[in-house]
Order: sequence, then structure tokens, then C-alpha cells
Amino acid sequence: MLRTLGTLVVSMTGTAALLNWVAPSASAPKADMPAEVAIAQARTAVATESAAGLALWSRIELEGATSDTPGARALTATADEPGVHFTIDASGRCYSSDSWRTQAFTAGSSAEIHIRLLQGSIGEPMSQSQWTAVRAIVSELDARLGAEAGDGLPVFLEPDLAAVYGLASDVSIHVPTLQ
Repeated sequence: MLRTLGTLVVSMTGTAALLNWVAPSASAPKADMPAEVAIAQARTAVATESAAGLALWSRIELEGATSDTPGARALTATADEPGVHFTIDASGRCYSSDSWRTQAFTAGSSAEIHIRLLQGSIGEPMSQSQWTAVRAIVSELDARLGAEAGDGLPVFLEPDLAAVYGLASDVSIHVPTLQ
């Protein structure tokens, strides 16, 4: 009986290891994309035909989300969730939403541009590629608004994300522009 049970455990463990090697889990972390690609993708996401609507925005808010957050299960589904203007996954891929393309404000917000950062878990800091994409989006928005470096839209972190960095959520952060 013990020999049969031992053989079963060894064979199941070996099979699981082989399957993981042949077809890794879909949840395995993807490699960060090169900075140039993240920047180009973010700039493309900001492009909108409604340049007149850009002047109406008053601030940018970064918010964290996990796969457990409602609406964040699939990146493509999250990209068009109402109230989210841009979504950036952990590897730096950036998507704009219909809310951004139509320049739609979120009900109850004070003309905030919402950038959702998809993370593995709450309390996880941004990846380097996410930070590059955030910087590219902010730089592109400032350029389209004709703002001088540092005089663009203020950037705030939602409370949970601010806590990750030990910051108050009601204080704007400095986001260095990209050249």
C-alpha cells in the first residue's frame, strides 16, 4: 500500500513538473518590455482626435488594481471599463479606453484622468516598465496641452497606492518628463 502511494506521489510530481516545463502557467510574470516600446505605446494611447477636450482636464490620478479588482480580470476588458482612461499592465503595455477617446469625464470626478496600474497584489509597487509608461503618458499629455516642463497636470496617487510609497494621497507627486 505504501509503495503504491509513494509511486503515485512521485509520478504525479514528475508529471506536474514536466507539464509546467512544456507549457508554463499563464500567470507566470511576463518580461518587462523595452523602454522605447513602452514609450511609443503610451504616446499612441494618448493620441486623440479631440484636442479641444484636453484643456478641460484638471489632474491625473494613478490607481492600483489587481486581478481580483472588479473589472480588472482581463486587460482588454479593463481598458474599456467606465471611469478608467488608461490601463498599464505590469510589463508596461498601455491601453487607452473609450472614455479617453471620447474625452468622457467620470461621474463625480473633478475632471480627473484615471490611469489604472495592474499589479500582482495590493501593496505592490509599480514595475519599472509601468513607471516608464506613466512618465510617457504624463509627458505626452503635457506636450499636447502646451505645458512647460513641470507645469502640466498635477499627478496624484489614490490612497492605497500612496500608502505603498508612504505618501499622502492628497499631495501631488513629481513625474519627470521624457524627452
